[in-house]
Amino acid sequence: MIQADIFTLLGTNSALTALVGTNVYPVVLPTGSALPAITYSITSNVTNGGYSLDMAWSSRIRLTIDVFSTTYLECNNIVAAVHSVLDGYSDETIQLITPENEQDFYMSNALIYRTSLDFYLYQ
Repeated sequence: MIQADIFTLLGTNSALTALVGTNVYPVVLPTGSALPAITYSITSNVTNGGYSLDMAWSSRIRLTIDVFSTTYLECNNIVAAVHSVLDGYSDETIQLITPENEQDFYMSNALIYRTSLDFYLYQ
């Protein structure tokens, strides 16, 4: 299951865990969670295969990573760490992970900075 692979990538990287600890969650940030934190979710999955990036793939998954923090600088540092873990990653089940989009938000009702990152994961 790809979600378990993503959790392992994000939750066991020493540079990333130095910044967020064990605060890596699927889909939703639990109410009252300590910050900083990361959530991850699958936002699309194209399974009919195709050909791009000079490779054939059977599945292209759009992965969204959201980074939450009380400061913009800390949020940016975590974003950089996420990119260092995921950009260009490949293994025996993942052909390649590529960055797709990045967008900053400020949640004024909660005083939280959030950066939303989209990646394509090819299998």
